[in-house]
Amino acid sequence: MAVLHELSKLHRSMLLFIRNDAEKAEREIVIERINQFHAERAVLLDQVTPPETDEDRERVNEILQFNELITRFIEQSGAEVKKDIQLHRQKKKQNRQYVDPYSQQRGMDGAFYDTKK
Repeated sequence: MAVLHELSKLHRSMLLFIRNDAEKAEREIVIERINQFHAERAVLLDQVTPPETDEDRERVNEILQFNELITRFIEQSGAEVKKDIQLHRQKKKQNRQYVDPYSQQRGMDGAFYDTKK
């Protein structure tokens, strides 16, 4: 089936990109490539029919294995992004405390009240 062959080729190219170029590329480029992959895959998945031959079944199993590896990479990348955002927020909070260290204090510490009449 030609659609399964194209889908397999698409998954292979994405897997090669993940293994070779994803570490070197900037995050925006990787995200753009993943979005492009999902768009192309959605078009091909709409055209897929159930496998009829053993060769088609093997190709489907291969696609599923590739998909699992790609999904793991996307989950790891998402976790890295969340971690980076959390670190950025923490640094921002620490920087704010460094610039204005007394902004969090409440009360009248050190105030002198004269009780004489």
